Amino acid sequence: MVLIEGRSSASFCLLGLCLMLAASGCQSPHNSTPSSRLASVIIKDRSPGQLEAATQGIFQGHAYQVARGGPAESVFEKEGSNMNTLMYGDWSPGKVWVRVKVYIRELSAPNELLLECDAFMVNNHGDVRFEEEYKLSKMRRGAYQDLLEEVKKKVSQ
Repeated sequence: MVLIEGRSSASFCLLGLCLMLAASGCQSPHNSTPSSRLASVIIKDRSPGQLEAATQGIFQGHAYQVARGGPAESVFEKEGSNMNTLMYGDWSPGKVWVRVKVYIRELSAPNELLLECDAFMVNNHGDVRFEEEYKLSKMRRGAYQDLLEEVKKKVSQ
């Protein structure tokens, strides 16, 4: 075994392996949905209308406003926190907003719908010329996965 400044090459290999696994975006086994979006859940035996209504209710309950609604895609927004503005803001004086795009699509399995979403931090919210979206990475999926799980729980009652 080769020693490099008091550390073995095995330690460096282990560190490299950990870094590769972290960079690969490993998913937990409980989220085995056929989606490439930030967060997703499969919902069985419910209509798209029921799912849309429940989604709207849950997001509004978490202080989101409906920016655009529709049967296949809805957009929810809310003003971001001070931390969001600190992390994602630019030199403009406005606050950063959080935008979540929610999609409902039918799966090939009978009576199964896929509810999925992507989330963005938005600078210059509402300014047609300068508004910019920054898509969140899968590392930030937890809060959005929780929202979709809450929708699933609501429609399953």
